[in-house]
Amino acid sequence: MWLAAAGLAAGAGVAWLISQADPSQGTIPEVPLALPVAVLVGWSLIGSGLLAARSRREDHLALALIFTGFAWFASILPLSHNSVLFTAGEVLYSLYYAGFLYLILSFPAGRLQGKLDRTLMGIAIALVTVGHRWIVLAAIVAGSIVAFALLHWGSGSRMAAPDGHTSFFTTVYMSGTTMFTLGLGDVVPHSHVGRLLTVLECGIGLGFVALVIGYLPVVSQAFSRREASIALLDARAGSPPTAVELLSRHVGDAGNDALVDLLRDWERWAAELLESHVSFPVLAFYRSQHDNQSWVAGMTALLDSCALILSIVDTDCRRQARLTFAMARHAVVDLCIVFRLERTPPAVDRLPAAEARRLETFLSAEGVRLRTDEPSIAKFRDLRAMYEPYVQALSSYLLMPLPEWLPSERESESWHAMA
Repeated sequence: MWLAAAGLAAGAGVAWLISQADPSQGTIPEVPLALPVAVLVGWSLIGSGLLAARSRREDHLALALIFTGFAWFASILPLSHNSVLFTAGEVLYSLYYAGFLYLILSFPAGRLQGKLDRTLMGIAIALVTVGHRWIVLAAIVAGSIVAFALLHWGSGSRMAAPDGHTSFFTTVYMSGTTMFTLGLGDVVPHSHVGRLLTVLECGIGLGFVALVIGYLPVVSQAFSRREASIALLDARAGSPPTAVELLSRHVGDAGNDALVDLLRDWERWAAELLESHVSFPVLAFYRSQHDNQSWVAGMTALLDSCALILSIVDTDCRRQARLTFAMARHAVVDLCIVFRLERTPPAVDRLPAAEARRLETFLSAEGVRLRTDEPSIAKFRDLRAMYEPYVQALSSYLLMPLPEWLPSERESESWHAMA
């Protein structure tokens, strides 16, 4: 029992560390119901192991369940954006996984004689295997059903079945019908603890139903609308998008009209992104379908382009550029407030003097008229200072790199790589 007590204390420490994690500071992604359900699954495994240790001293089933609970807790930490927690979680998960497999392989022959023992061991192995993907909704639901079944089984809930025969599979069946709020009533608990667990599981099941019906479709639609504009930017500004590429592809009268339309569309895109990401902050963590694209890069390229138009580029679309710049900056500033991020000036200037001269040469060669007087250059620096610290903070927090000012290659669109 001393090993079980030490394991319980270690599990309590991990659970406390997870409960103290602040999603707004980048330690645990914000996923509704995922954290409490994950903690519930881990504690149910550890609790069942401790209960089994009292009544099943002849085998290692209790120790296996406790190890499984540890592995479940450790599997959460690698999802952290905090480098220390991520590293600790990877190490702990590897140790628990290796120790758990060693425990299974070292069982003497014939130790697991009962069908129930073999079933529980298979469930434990499955939970350890999929534990590091607990963010998947199916794994959360399945883990919750098994967790409540183990709680019923470990607490000795008396089940009333139509045929009068109860087994662990009967308990899992009752837990599944309760989780999905079917309420068939053919298997019901008779103990007070069993009834309490049934009410608790039913409440969590209703939460999952509301999550699937109401939350996930809204988040998915908002993500699709965001990514559609980012995909359209590929042929207009390259991948990753750059301000210089965007301006060089909109030269001339027809290009100027197209640029106005593009800036107007992205003004609305920035407004929609602000509304959706403030309402559902988890959207900020969703990656684009291509590695060289991201909403942070698209927003930064848009702000870079507007800053150039409002300062050193001589064009007729300054009014729309001013409106788009204001909306885009509003979005990045408010998102930094939502995630409690401080202004973070780039450690290295994104546009040093040599790159600035190269930028002027590139745009001039493409036929873009430039203003090189000192007031225009000073305004350009002031505009950059208004948004670069905020996009840099978002970039560091979300692990999405900022784009360069100039393209590394002329032909960098994603659609070229799909041939």
